Amino acid sequence: MRGSKDVARPGWSAAALQKLVALITAVVLVAPSFAWAGTPYTLDWVSTQFNPRCLTPELADPGAAYFRVNQTPLPTYEVPGEFAFHDDGSESNRMEAAFDSVLLGMGMNDFHFHVSREGGDNTCVDAREVVNLVSVPLGLNKPLFDIRRRGVAFSGDTTLDLSLAEINPALARDIEILLAEIAKERKALVANAPRVERLAETMDLLQQLDTELKDLVSRPLDEISRTDLDAILDRYKDVVGTETRAAMEQLVDDLKKSVSDLEAELARLIDEFGAQADQVADLATQDARAEGWDPDDTGAYALGESEVPWVEVPDIAEVEGAFEEGRDPYAAYADAVLAALEADVSGRVVVLRADFVANVRAWRDNSAALEIALRDRMGVSLAETNAFLNAQNRITGFVRQFMDASDWFEDSPVPADLRVVVDTVLKPRFDALADQMKDSLNLWRGDGLDLEKTQLYQTISAFAGAMSTVGEGVEAYAGVMQTLVHATTRLGVGFVPVMGPALDLCEAVTGKAFCLPSGQELSDEERIFSGLGFGVAAIGPMWRVVKTSGGLRPSAIRVAGEIAEIEEAFAQIVKTNRVRGYKGLPGAITTKPVDIFEKKAAKFLVDDGRSLVGVGDDGVRRVLGILKESRPGTIEGMAPDFVSVSSGHKLILSEAKGGGTIPVSDVRNQLTNAMEAVTKKGLAGDVERVELIMEQGAKFNPEKFTVKDGYLFDAETGKTVTLKGFNKFIMVIRL
Repeated sequence: MRGSKDVARPGWSAAALQKLVALITAVVLVAPSFAWAGTPYTLDWVSTQFNPRCLTPELADPGAAYFRVNQTPLPTYEVPGEFAFHDDGSESNRMEAAFDSVLLGMGMNDFHFHVSREGGDNTCVDAREVVNLVSVPLGLNKPLFDIRRRGVAFSGDTTLDLSLAEINPALARDIEILLAEIAKERKALVANAPRVERLAETMDLLQQLDTELKDLVSRPLDEISRTDLDAILDRYKDVVGTETRAAMEQLVDDLKKSVSDLEAELARLIDEFGAQADQVADLATQDARAEGWDPDDTGAYALGESEVPWVEVPDIAEVEGAFEEGRDPYAAYADAVLAALEADVSGRVVVLRADFVANVRAWRDNSAALEIALRDRMGVSLAETNAFLNAQNRITGFVRQFMDASDWFEDSPVPADLRVVVDTVLKPRFDALADQMKDSLNLWRGDGLDLEKTQLYQTISAFAGAMSTVGEGVEAYAGVMQTLVHATTRLGVGFVPVMGPALDLCEAVTGKAFCLPSGQELSDEERIFSGLGFGVAAIGPMWRVVKTSGGLRPSAIRVAGEIAEIEEAFAQIVKTNRVRGYKGLPGAITTKPVDIFEKKAAKFLVDDGRSLVGVGDDGVRRVLGILKESRPGTIEGMAPDFVSVSSGHKLILSEAKGGGTIPVSDVRNQLTNAMEAVTKKGLAGDVERVELIMEQGAKFNPEKFTVKDGYLFDAETGKTVTLKGFNKFIMVIRL
């Protein structure tokens, strides 16, 4: 119950035939839609808690087996809308375990009920548990348990005598009709005794049929085969009349249907409990399954060998007492699995986490194989199915103490949102790599490190957000995923993603140079420039989703939004031939809108074989360390539009001017101030040239300027224009 819930852990286990597993391919067992084939029954449980501070009437493990009917475990669930608060301060709730009447038998039936506070300490419990057997179609409601618990758990049994009419009304009618027809046959034989040949033999056969049919309907359904039923029809076909034979055929058909109903009910229970075993052992959530992941394919798991043994279960379903205590192979296997798991636990803490996970997976692999074998077997054995389910539930109950429904350790410090994206986004796309990432994260105990404050957490969250937009072509990001997987193995050492797109992504979302905790704080221009290096396809849509990823700080959300708003064509131009920096100069791009001519100029630079370092005047300011604004009477805040690297690995400073008039003074000042900044950084000798990129047909202002031999020329002085204080001509390129 919430905080302190009632629990039942009688158990689940698994076993698998070694030969069977070698022959079959593991598949996801999807529970079929189920409609009650026989008579629907419910164990109706009303729990009233008089000390709700100790225990609230809610199930700790919905679907767990709180009840067994004739040794068959039943999943139990809360009834929606039945939770109630009472004036005396108590709380109550209604739970139910639904099942088909085919699990019941004529005569005495055994009902087992187990309830305890989670963790086993019931000292503070004050509760009343009332359980009735209910069948709405039959109008049946019989009390089974009425227990007042004060400081104790409860585990006990009761029996209930049921008639055939209360279990299978159709069969009861069939047998009544058939016995009446047999009585009529006897009466007719006696009345016509002188004319009946072999009267005594016929009377004996009718008595034999009467006895055989009564024995048949009293036997457990799993002991009735369709072949036996057909043999009865053949054996007495020449003894009875048409009406009696018709009644016999109806009885046999209904018995066959009951056998099929039992098979369907046992298959339902195997599926339902198998799904719960999946929840505590598989590596994906429901969303991951929906995207096509096969939870029973363990070939790609990254962990090593397990210590869970194989179990040889020969076909002993027909052997008397084969599944009784002390002889049950499923129980023996469960003991071995639990022993292996318990060896990994100390003081209710899993200390050998990798080994524990490997053992859980091996158990579930074995269990899945055996589920298939039980369902595909020609006959049905209620005793064997019960043994299998009860053993399986034991292991599931043990594992639930340490792992959640998605196979993360309960005490894992990994943030919940990160667990979700690993399971639902990365697993379907990267499969084995996602398994390795999860394994590494699952082994981590915290060790004084808050994962939410690390670059790794923010980067994985952003990466998962980006990958959620990628369908086909996800293999292009496998290298980034591999880098992040490797980083998860170094949680206690530090995250250094080396180079490439992983580093670009990390710098963009964390704002730390080289993604180091002690790295220099990057400007928005530098972070956006890095962010453009991540992504193979459309950049905008991807970064719009990254912006909504969990774990990102406000600055990362802002930067992601700015990247998303960059025009796609321009973003692709910039990232096509971009370098992270040049001899200590960082890469950066403006955060402001870029006009259409500047985009055209950027494409020209890329087509010319250049690598972009600074894009936009704000980006160039960041690259060269230029002030954002000029003080009065100075040009110290002026900057050109691009810093690029030529094919000869030299710097080129470029100013792009659109429109019909080019202000030469501004161009000269922008390029001069940039040259001064480069000089201060000791890179003046690295500048190959400075240039003006202008529109074809534009005029210079003042008009005394023109172009001569490809360079800006002053017609009045008759000299080629140079930068102020530098012997650098200004090349002119018309687009």
